[in-house]
Amino acid sequence: MKKLILLVATLLMTLTGNGQKRMIQPGQKLIITKDSITAGDYLTIANTKYKLRDYYGAIADYAKVIELDSKNVDAYYYSGLAKVNLHNYVGAIVDYTKVIEINPKSANTYYNRGNAKHELHDYTGAIADFTKAIEINPKLRNAYYNRGISKMSIGHKNSGCQDFRRAGEMGDAEAYELIKKFCQ
Repeated sequence: MKKLILLVATLLMTLTGNGQKRMIQPGQKLIITKDSITAGDYLTIANTKYKLRDYYGAIADYAKVIELDSKNVDAYYYSGLAKVNLHNYVGAIVDYTKVIEINPKSANTYYNRGNAKHELHDYTGAIADFTKAIEINPKLRNAYYNRGISKMSIGHKNSGCQDFRRAGEMGDAEAYELIKKFCQ
């Protein structure tokens, strides 16, 4: 019941037809047509569905955002996250690739695409994406950690251990556990 109330409250605050947020007053009629809902409105609805873990619904609404605004990186990015939650890694990679086409400086997108590739056992592709994420943001310690795992998966023990050490130096305690287990 709380989920429905949250969704209704979000809709009442956002579906104003002009992209501006305002509260609908009690007794006020709300007329919504397909043409009056903006890409921003759909994005708000999709994000609410995502937060409620309605990933299928969120993906459908992210697609509506993209239909109205094909350069909306947030819609592609969060659609990718929703697809990962549904274990649709191929679909997530497609969405993340579109984000990268629009914004090639997004370290988090390369990182997330690398994770999706790793899940599909495309370790070489994952390593390339983690490397690009690190080039853009050298402080992204999870990229070092996950790149190390991908390297170990293809037998590159020495360079994988180097990545674990770097992640550990950056504060990742789990990396030290992997060093103890695999790099002694």
